[in-house]
Amino acid sequence: MKLDRAKLIRAREMLGYGVEKTAEEAGVSKNSVLRAEHEEDIRPLTARKIAAALEVRVADLMWEEEASGKEEASSSLQSPLDGFVEEERRAATEWLRGQGFGIATMPLEELQEHTSSPYNRPKLVKLSRRAGKEAQRLIALYRAGDLPRGVGFSIQLTQERKFIFDLALQVCDAAAQSRSETG
Repeated sequence: MKLDRAKLIRAREMLGYGVEKTAEEAGVSKNSVLRAEHEEDIRPLTARKIAAALEVRVADLMWEEEASGKEEASSSLQSPLDGFVEEERRAATEWLRGQGFGIATMPLEELQEHTSSPYNRPKLVKLSRRAGKEAQRLIALYRAGDLPRGVGFSIQLTQERKFIFDLALQVCDAAAQSRSETG
């Protein structure tokens, strides 16, 4: 089985992992990760382990034509691992909530509610600041090696949500300016 180099590297870098960290998290050799990154044949089990370590599906790391043709076959191979990854994400979410990281664990409905009204500026300012602080805390924990396995996704998620809050603030400001110009 061969994986797409660009997709594999992108998934690895999104978590801030190097080749060694990916190998360690996946429980495979560094050479296995390097073979995968050089689009050489690797075992399906190795591909599943690497995908789980990177918190993605094997199909997410495959070439487009291979992924679509093998999706049905890979889903039956991957189902036990999906349960493991889902359990790990559930544990990561509980850890995040327990540590007070509310932005990464905020339900999408709540996120939409906060960003949908142009009259919600004070709340958006608070949420943007909170997201920035939480992202900084998560990065500091990551750099210190104190971020539990499976929680790496929360850094990017928190940064993305800060971006969404900042964008909603810009929309609020534009709406206010438009109202003042027309009124």
